[in-house]
Amino acid sequence: MNHINFDCLDDITHSTLFAIPDYQRDYSWGTAEVETLLDDIRELLYINGIDGSQKHFCGSIVVIKFDSSVSKNTQDAFKTLKLKNFEKVNVIDGQQRLSTLSILLIAIKKRLKQSGYAVSKYDDMIDTGMKDENGEFVPVLNFADLNTQNCYRSILYDKEINYFPNRSGAKNMLNALALCEKFVESICSSTTDVESALDRLIEQVRYHLTFVGIYCEEEADAYQIFESLNATGLSLTPAEQVKNLVLMKSKGNNAHTLSQWESIVNTVTESKIVAFLSHYLFYKNSKRVLKKDVYEGFKNLLKRESVTTILNELSACASIYGELRKPSATNQASAI
Repeated sequence: MNHINFDCLDDITHSTLFAIPDYQRDYSWGTAEVETLLDDIRELLYINGIDGSQKHFCGSIVVIKFDSSVSKNTQDAFKTLKLKNFEKVNVIDGQQRLSTLSILLIAIKKRLKQSGYAVSKYDDMIDTGMKDENGEFVPVLNFADLNTQNCYRSILYDKEINYFPNRSGAKNMLNALALCEKFVESICSSTTDVESALDRLIEQVRYHLTFVGIYCEEEADAYQIFESLNATGLSLTPAEQVKNLVLMKSKGNNAHTLSQWESIVNTVTESKIVAFLSHYLFYKNSKRVLKKDVYEGFKNLLKRESVTTILNELSACASIYGELRKPSATNQASAI
């Protein structure tokens, strides 16, 4: 495990490609989290004025060497030879901050363009300027969920790309964009020199927000750090924690593991998955397990049994559980 040699966003965004791995949650920041970050930047902008050098610590960025098996939406794009000079990493912790700051930069770029000012000098912070083998531009930040990725690309490149705006990742992203645009407009409304005001804003984002960067060479290190840092952000649900755990334990078979996990969730439905996992632990341990203890239960279970065994059992149980939870099954049972 090593520290990444960077202090601010400008140190890494020109030479690094970030991919959110499939086992991470989707973009999930809501209004409260986005506005807190924007308020911190506003305060930093006020304190620094024109020539100030005050910095604001934004937390950690934990990454691991890019693993194509857990990056379905980016594995093909990242293979293009045009991107051979970019460091390619999966983001283990810090994706919500990176995503929101990227959305803010898009909002700033959009406002500059509306006013007829040059925007190309900021492009390399959010766009590689390179195209993949399908002729599509590759952003610096790439999301695991295809719908969220299409939403992001549509606002980044200001073009029509099909996506579902009401799905959670895209919905949160569009809300964040609206908040960022409102924030940018408030900065512009307080001055007659819009270009200079936005240049100063970008300078704060680019050079005055600081991070601790950690590069993990082993997946175990990455997960241990992610696990310990999770409490500082939006808490993962027990199901999301279990998903991350089984993927980290799958030892290179992540694509199959992810597909099997998604099939389980689809069978029992997302709203029932935590209850299902709790009931499964009851079946395994012969004692009740509260939903809040599901993750610890699976950690202990994986010390005794393999991921393959547990997932196969979960798949079999899910089919039965899904049928029993159907209203038709309940009605038939009542009639008997």
